[in-house]
Amino acid sequence: MTRGGAAKAAHLCAVLALLPLAACNAMAAFTHAQPSAAASPAQDQGLAQTASLRTPAALRADPNRLIGLSRQEISGLLGEPGFVRRDRAAQMWRYIDDSCVLDLYLYAIAADSPDVTARVRHYDVRSRNARPVTPQACVSALLSHAPSTS
Repeated sequence: MTRGGAAKAAHLCAVLALLPLAACNAMAAFTHAQPSAAASPAQDQGLAQTASLRTPAALRADPNRLIGLSRQEISGLLGEPGFVRRDRAAQMWRYIDDSCVLDLYLYAIAADSPDVTARVRHYDVRSRNARPVTPQACVSALLSHAPSTS
């Protein structure tokens, strides 16, 4: 390989390595709920204490209550996801209903924190047909088919 070819290959590798980060940033712009900053351990403890308020009925009324739930809590409410994508520090869990798709984005808390459980940091809802769908309607539809709520 020529010297110029090696430089081009190194540049291409650097660009390809940054693509997942760019995709995460682009997806964050389309979410319905995002934290304004990284959660502190005290905030995460508060999330754990309020998790009991995140019942199926509460989620139907306010899907923003998905924020802060752990993988175990999500699985307990919605069952296992139909699709999981794992990136370095993040996971995307996809739930699909006849009318909509719910993508949950889970991130692990800082490694120096006593709680390293991945928690939902934001979500995205979209329609599977020409009709618009609200987050409330999508979460309600998914909860109605979930094993824990039937």
